[in-house]
Amino acid sequence: MSQFRDAYDRFRELGAQVLAIGLDSIFAHKAFLRELQLPFPLLSDLAREVATVYGVLNPGVDARGYKGAIIRSVFVVNQTGTICYRYISEDPAQLPDVEEVLEAVREVVEA
Repeated sequence: MSQFRDAYDRFRELGAQVLAIGLDSIFAHKAFLRELQLPFPLLSDLAREVATVYGVLNPGVDARGYKGAIIRSVFVVNQTGTICYRYISEDPAQLPDVEEVLEAVREVVEA
């Protein structure tokens, strides 16, 4: 998430709202926000509802041995709720390319 923190101002210049979602508790997320100094909200999906709707809940065991974890993913959603870009990686070590995500946001803004 630090790559999105570092590019946060660039996303805001495009008018994008950046949100992160994880399965941990609100208390764990608050500590994580402080530790990484994230300027955007980190929402808790303890019930795994959002992960299920977006199709990124790993029903089995992931590469780290966690059962029911979120698959690392990024979505760009336009103002009407349409998913315009998706990045989904089965490898938790594989990070999304921030420049690619910024380009997807630019395309939504210019549409």
